[in-house]
Amino acid sequence: MDSRWLFIGGAVLAATFAFIYLGAVPKDIGNASSKHLIIGVISARDHFLQRDAIRRTWGSQISKLPNSELLFMVGDDDCPYHPDDRISPYDCDEWKVLSKDFENSGLKRFFNSDLHERRTLVECYVGIGFKIFHPVLLMSVSVSKEFLLRVGNCTLVLVDAEEVLEEVKVDPKSCSDKSEKSAFCDIKLANPLFLPRQFEGELRVLSDGIGESDLCGQNFFSFQLKENWVCDWVDTSVIHFKYLRSVRDSLVTWSGKSCPLLSAVYSIVDRDVLKKHVESKLKRSLEWKEHLDFVLKKIAIEQVVHRDLLVLPHQDIYSTLPQKVMLVLRRLTQDFDFKFMMKVDDDTFVNISSLKILLDTEADSRPKIWSRFHHHRSVPLYGKWADIKYSSLTYPSFPSGAGYLMTGSLAQVLAQAGPYMTSYAGEDVSMGIWISSTVNNATLIDVPCWLPRSECQETVLVSQLSPIDMLEMWKENEYYLESL
Repeated sequence: MDSRWLFIGGAVLAATFAFIYLGAVPKDIGNASSKHLIIGVISARDHFLQRDAIRRTWGSQISKLPNSELLFMVGDDDCPYHPDDRISPYDCDEWKVLSKDFENSGLKRFFNSDLHERRTLVECYVGIGFKIFHPVLLMSVSVSKEFLLRVGNCTLVLVDAEEVLEEVKVDPKSCSDKSEKSAFCDIKLANPLFLPRQFEGELRVLSDGIGESDLCGQNFFSFQLKENWVCDWVDTSVIHFKYLRSVRDSLVTWSGKSCPLLSAVYSIVDRDVLKKHVESKLKRSLEWKEHLDFVLKKIAIEQVVHRDLLVLPHQDIYSTLPQKVMLVLRRLTQDFDFKFMMKVDDDTFVNISSLKILLDTEADSRPKIWSRFHHHRSVPLYGKWADIKYSSLTYPSFPSGAGYLMTGSLAQVLAQAGPYMTSYAGEDVSMGIWISSTVNNATLIDVPCWLPRSECQETVLVSQLSPIDMLEMWKENEYYLESL
């Protein structure tokens, strides 16, 4: 074997040994050392270029801040499934494609109702939230015949995060000549509606002249009690049913035992593509395993060289960022005594000069947090930050996801409450909820020039930068060095 490869292989083994037995934590952790400021950079395991760009730019100036330290926060595990084999790019749930979805053609219904089985629990659901994993054509929408007879005219709508995609007016006459065997009235769409992969939306029923909160009044769904509904939901791998809209517009997690007032009929498209996806899964899995092995070895070397990684017992996926941030708080408050802590993402440039000015003018140690805050933001139901856990319509004030600065006293309170805190869709949103629910006397300080604005010549942070962007910004703004 080439001696060069023997040397590289030996270096990798040595680095891996050091990473596992000697260097899985930064050099100062475990000493309960006292720090004025700790900057924790939230970073994915394979973001080597991002971390290197920070070290070569603003991170190189941390020594200009007295008694401060920069640490990169990474999880100790990756999702074992190739991104194409997950139900979402933000989660680590495996997408298990069912062979019947590409072998059997024909129309399928969200669910079929059975009026002969007995149920013990009945609820009125006027909406179905769902997500598409493989393209389908929506052929028709359906509404309960009995419901339609009781409320008269109604409207079935399909909405996504931005608009109404389909709206169908229905009246009792629409079902006058339909089959008596079905409990639902099917309304065929004038043009089948194409729903692509990763589409998220909700099918809802609205009644003319009746408030949405009254649609689930006893008079309007008592027939379900009488008929003892049971609904047989389709077994499919192309649609994920997320939630149901219940009484007074509240949302509940979807259950296969539920029986909504509306349904839909669809057809799976490109079934040959679905089949090829299954056939190539083994190849993707092997390629992904090779990638993860490479990441593991490279992280081990990175830690030996830089000693600035804080490796947490955490699987690095986007949907679990709130848990990761809480782990960071608990770990740092356990191992350090610090006056301030700053959290930033690894695509964020920190203006050390502006940060130093802010720190120099702040002597109060009471619970405080500085950032650019969002106020009265609506709770999203779709997309990357979809959230059905939080029960209110709007979130409490929460900081910018790009970064925020807090006092050590605030970090301590949050870390102590951590085991009892619920994580929500976003780590920034979760931080706002945690603070509002646990720290009554916390002060939220909205820094006008925290992030770029037209009236700001300089800002504390600049976010959403590629590694190349960050290096270019540093090169063009070398006055940062002169101002320190």
